[in-house]
Amino acid sequence: MLISVVAKTNSPRTTEICIGILANMACTEKMRKVFTEDDQLRGLLIALLEGRDPPTLVELSRLLHACIADQTTCKPWLTDIKKNSTSLDALTFILLSSTNSDLVFNVSCLLDVLLDSDQDILVSLSNSNFVQAVVEASKEVKNKKEECYDMLLHCLQVLSTEQEGVKVLVECCSQVFPILYEYLETICEDDVVTIVGRERALSSVVSILQVLLVNSDMGDDEQVSTLFRFLLSILKTLISSTQRLRRFSSEMAKKFVKTSTSDSTRTTQEKSSSSETTTDTASIQKSDNNHHGNEEEEYDVDNKQTNMLLSLLTDFFVEVNQVRFCCFFFYYCISSSYLFYNTIVADGYFS
Repeated sequence: MLISVVAKTNSPRTTEICIGILANMACTEKMRKVFTEDDQLRGLLIALLEGRDPPTLVELSRLLHACIADQTTCKPWLTDIKKNSTSLDALTFILLSSTNSDLVFNVSCLLDVLLDSDQDILVSLSNSNFVQAVVEASKEVKNKKEECYDMLLHCLQVLSTEQEGVKVLVECCSQVFPILYEYLETICEDDVVTIVGRERALSSVVSILQVLLVNSDMGDDEQVSTLFRFLLSILKTLISSTQRLRRFSSEMAKKFVKTSTSDSTRTTQEKSSSSETTTDTASIQKSDNNHHGNEEEEYDVDNKQTNMLLSLLTDFFVEVNQVRFCCFFFYYCISSSYLFYNTIVADGYFS
């Protein structure tokens, strides 16, 4: 019923409401499968990407993202998008021209999934128009939606994994480099460099910069030298963060041992307690274990992101072959050895 209304109506608001309802329905796996099996619906929705009504496009991009991000339903959508030669151009145009931050965010999320999901789409978007559109969109959302800025940077980073994408990024170096420089400048302008929550964006920036510096002749101008100082500040902060994470890991290990000992004691006591007391104690133990489990899970995520960024930064300095930073690597190795001793030996892991 909703599809027939969308197909027949000339009212933008009616279309927006219908697409919004479908997008809400697409939050469930069952409905995503129903939508995916409807060839007519897929064709209609993809054709609507060429519309010019921002509220409708906000809901449409949300709906498409839900269906394409699901690995069980994405293939038919990807096939239809590749068949419709103008759909990717329509998404590029939205990034290039829209001032609606919600629309830019939804389209960025959609493009991020598309680039990661299909090699042919990645090759198709490896062009200067797309790079320019991403640059313009990043300027639009820079101070509005940091998560959207993150998505846009990741789109450029994915381009850097494809040979044609590398060529385009190098050709557009004069457009891409300034937004990367400004992002690092914003992070490093304060005395305290804040990295938490920005690991993914920073990883994208480092990967793109590596491609630009290795494949283009940017010389040794003042901006490039300042860029290296920014990256060194970030690397120094990462080393300190790694130390704190390892200390947290040590504390969690000690808590785990203490909790296990406490649990054994509780088990002995419970044998002589009433069934009600046993139930209450078990509930408390379960709550404590869930709490510790959540802390460990958060630590694992943070540690993984931090280690990945550390690896990218060290690879970056090696790849660009900056001799003047060799002394820093000596310092880095000394620091890493010191951290290892402090967190593994001194904290009593082997005692």
